[in-house]
Amino acid sequence: AQESILPVLKIIDNNLKHVFENSSSKKRIFHIIVELLQNISKHGDKNQKISEGIILLGGSKKGYQINTGNYIENSKVEKLKNHLTKLNSMSKEDLKTLYFSKLKERYIPESNGAGIGLIDLARKISSPFVFEFYPVDSHRSFFSIHILA
Repeated sequence: AQESILPVLKIIDNNLKHVFENSSSKKRIFHIIVELLQNISKHGDKNQKISEGIILLGGSKKGYQINTGNYIENSKVEKLKNHLTKLNSMSKEDLKTLYFSKLKERYIPESNGAGIGLIDLARKISSPFVFEFYPVDSHRSFFSIHILA
């Protein structure tokens, strides 16, 4: 749930203040982190109604690196893999068009506006998503995603 990620966001926000002089860079990185944490919270496989995940943050000469990982139900792996592969193949202009199309769908009662968070991330990051699925057992896999921002 949203309240479970708030303490993590407070820690990250405090750390980012010391790393970035440029507040627009800080805001962009913070937005990416929020979206990744929300994905874990909303879509991660639940263990006793709790989503478990990991986040790693680091800087390099190439930019800021953000890695997250969480368990995902095996039944959701193929759909997520296809979605990320499609987003990686799209131009920034096509991503923008898709994003606004999905945004409009959110206001149509029958639509779920699914995947809008990842579309928004794909628009904001400087290189494609690097992701992997590691089978754990017959029920779930471990999903990791690496972003260079």
